[in-house]
Amino acid sequence: MKKIFQILTVATFLVTSSTCFAISGDGTRFLQYEEAVKSATYGHIDARGLKALMDANSPFVLLDARGKSYSDPMKIPGSKLAHYKLSQEEIEEIVPDKNDLIVVYCFSFGCPLSRNLADKLVELGYKNVLEYPAGLKEWRDIAEYPALPMEK
Repeated sequence: MKKIFQILTVATFLVTSSTCFAISGDGTRFLQYEEAVKSATYGHIDARGLKALMDANSPFVLLDARGKSYSDPMKIPGSKLAHYKLSQEEIEEIVPDKNDLIVVYCFSFGCPLSRNLADKLVELGYKNVLEYPAGLKEWRDIAEYPALPMEK
């Protein structure tokens, strides 16, 4: 039953995310998000979809693909630091269940780290990986959702 719920949740958010556009403050579409989605390697999610996933208290793992090398000291609430250069053992410590829903993000539209981490997760056998290609920039600066300081 749990697996069916996870599959339905992922499917719902994929459909929702593909039909939603990031909106700027004046109500127009944010075209950089649309371009980022076109280049997304995996299923994708936008700020509204991620916020809905959080608000629904759906079980998932949110990974900040910047790891410990970041220039912006903020993060999306609930995220864990990860990086594509981590070993399999280190990644499995962060996400032990390969069937968990995982959302991977980076700083912004052009950042390749979320795609690199998503590639590694799939290579390691993780089944439910979504990329949030617009990342922290859209979350905080466009959608104006709260961000938290990184732990030191």
